[in-house]
Amino acid sequence: MRTRMLIAMSLLASACAEMPQAELPRFDASPSESAAVWRGFRHDWGYNHRVNRLGNWVGPVACDADTCEVEVAHAAASGLGTDSGAWRASATVIDAPGSGFLPGATALTFHEARAEGRLVERIEQVTVPLTGVLAGQEQYQVLLQGYDLMALEDADMFRSMDLALGEPVVDAEGGTLSFEVRLALELDCDRLECDGTWHLSGKLETDVDYAAHVMWLVVGTDADAVQCAAQSGGYTWSDASLADELQAKDATAHGVIPDVGEQAVLGLQALSMRLSSDSHVVSWVTEVQPTASSVHGAGYALTLMFKQWSAATWERNNSYTTEGEAWTEATVCALDLPYARTAEVDVEGEVFWKANGGVALSDDAVVREVRSVALPVLPTPVPSLLSAGSSAGGRR
Repeated sequence: MRTRMLIAMSLLASACAEMPQAELPRFDASPSESAAVWRGFRHDWGYNHRVNRLGNWVGPVACDADTCEVEVAHAAASGLGTDSGAWRASATVIDAPGSGFLPGATALTFHEARAEGRLVERIEQVTVPLTGVLAGQEQYQVLLQGYDLMALEDADMFRSMDLALGEPVVDAEGGTLSFEVRLALELDCDRLECDGTWHLSGKLETDVDYAAHVMWLVVGTDADAVQCAAQSGGYTWSDASLADELQAKDATAHGVIPDVGEQAVLGLQALSMRLSSDSHVVSWVTEVQPTASSVHGAGYALTLMFKQWSAATWERNNSYTTEGEAWTEATVCALDLPYARTAEVDVEGEVFWKANGGVALSDDAVVREVRSVALPVLPTPVPSLLSAGSSAGGRR
């Protein structure tokens, strides 16, 4: 392992005022026949940092007859150093008469004493009413609509993250659907830059203080219209020379979800990244993209990449470069919904964070982009029976 010595930095005083709170994204509480299915994102810093804030999600969707408007949000904040980051997010807008969608968000908070270097976990049960177009469907599934991970106090380096949505359970008598939102983190930081190493009070600070927003999408549709499959992988990287820089292709796994059409909409239900040691991050990718398949089904390329250093990092004397190994896993889902119209949304942007020693919970760390997309015309008209059935909450 090769480590570059940090330039000495002055410790910044902790703010005495009450910390701001990051606002939980808001969604329409009414089910709809339209939604944006999140496929993930990638983020590239100018050089590597601790995880102060990092996230991406799709917001509300508003559709008329042939056009939908969707909001894509991205959040990022570096540590002690000012930096800008380039990001890209992908989603699929879908309008499926007779199917039902309900987006939402869940907040999780980690206040764990002496928890640096060990796994901490939060599980929250979510219950939603099955009303409108969600009522009486044959199959239900829950997909990730994004996530937002943020430090509440001192930011730490990343070791692992396991994010998953549990299988939905329907209470037919009560008319509700329940599922679990689970997030497990392992964070640590034993570097000079971390207040957690040399705390201003003189004590060793090893607490983990983080929050996360997990955005989700409930889908109700025909039996077997949504199929999911687990995909695992892994990779290693070195720092012996510039030629050892990790590339996205090295962290990409390919697969096919059978029993659905090749034009099925892809999404994510769970994702996991574990590293061999706690590390700074320069690039972060959690995304799935459609690919052509030689067999029947929906082909995909799944990239779960944690990149510790880049060519730009290599040139900076105040950045650490290390070798390492990563183990990854995700659950990829394909939605093959009847009478669906879809349109792809790809958004690119840049976020700038001026480091001032404070936490990154304010909206200053968030960039929002609104996109309008045109939906294609169905090759055949939707049967009138379908429209009549959907108004009653299903196709039965």
